[in-house]
Amino acid sequence: MADRGANTDFDDGSGVAAPRWRAPLVIAWSAFLTIVILITVLLWFFGNPNGARQIVLVALDGAGNLAGAEDPSAASEDPAPLNAEDAAQAVPAAGDGITAEEAEGALAPDRVMIDETTGALPKVPDPELIRQGKYGPLPQVGSDGRRPSVAYARPFENAKGRPKIALMIGGMGLSRTATELAIRELPPEITLSFAPYPDDLQLHVNQARAAGHEIMLQLPMEPFDYPQNDPGHHTLLTSQPMRKNLDDLDWLLSRVTGYAGVSNYLGAKFTSSKESLKPVVETIEKYGLFYVDDGSSQRSVTADVIRELDLGFALADRAIDARPSRTGIELKLLELEEVARANGSALGVGALPYPVTINTVRDWAKTLEEKGLVLAPVSAIIDD
Repeated sequence: MADRGANTDFDDGSGVAAPRWRAPLVIAWSAFLTIVILITVLLWFFGNPNGARQIVLVALDGAGNLAGAEDPSAASEDPAPLNAEDAAQAVPAAGDGITAEEAEGALAPDRVMIDETTGALPKVPDPELIRQGKYGPLPQVGSDGRRPSVAYARPFENAKGRPKIALMIGGMGLSRTATELAIRELPPEITLSFAPYPDDLQLHVNQARAAGHEIMLQLPMEPFDYPQNDPGHHTLLTSQPMRKNLDDLDWLLSRVTGYAGVSNYLGAKFTSSKESLKPVVETIEKYGLFYVDDGSSQRSVTADVIRELDLGFALADRAIDARPSRTGIELKLLELEEVARANGSALGVGALPYPVTINTVRDWAKTLEEKGLVLAPVSAIIDD
């Protein structure tokens, strides 16, 4: 077969000689395509400020849009750290439409800023607030003293000093449909607590924070009827040595990043054992988190154990969906209102993101301002 680059006839295998003009035409097309590919690559790396980095935009105005983001690693990717010059330009200065006090607040290491356009909380993780553990990233207190319990919390202001009601809805992530419904429909002031088991956990956490929700993580703990009632693998057990429970705790805490605190899932037996519970809450405090007892067990000694530690804590006042009906949930929400008026704050917990819970809470939240009450994230009532 003749050389295709030569200006001669060649046989294409059919036994018929090809026209003499085909060889230069092939060369011309090959050169053209090479130039097009080269320009495309150059534009991709140098014309796009993000280089070859993948960008995933998640719309939160519909479950169909949420389902479109399938890559958790892409959704959780953080921007490159700013250099000193860029960081200085990113900090607002007095006179740029803000007061001197606001400019000073933006420099505070524990100041969390909500995106004014989207309402989103900052992307996670903060690299200063994680360390690599045996099973994955673990929370930690930063070298500057910042704690995940503050850095990942939703900011809250209560200028009028109204009684506060916080709601924590648990079981997030177990059902994709229910999780996306809760993210979309619930007010952003409501804290969402995720189960540690779903594979796409970080994706849903990122979506929830993008919608403005503060995040917590549920820790499965031993109930009295275990193993007939089994919360899941890596459950913290009274029958296990402390070392094994702390190893399981690290596995649970490494499942996702971006949560401000943790709460028990079941655990009536475990939370009744001071010997078993104390090393766990000591570790939670060391990692810079706060802790919520869901109030499901009257035998819990959590409050007594935490009094001995410098750990942010809250005990739930009501379970709002023990009777998952609109009437039953509304009754518990009214009780929370009375608790808030009497004590200045109240905490309610929902076991699962039932559609009836989501719809009832959404409608109820719209009535709080006229009642002289305010909806707050869980972090805003810690230690009240």
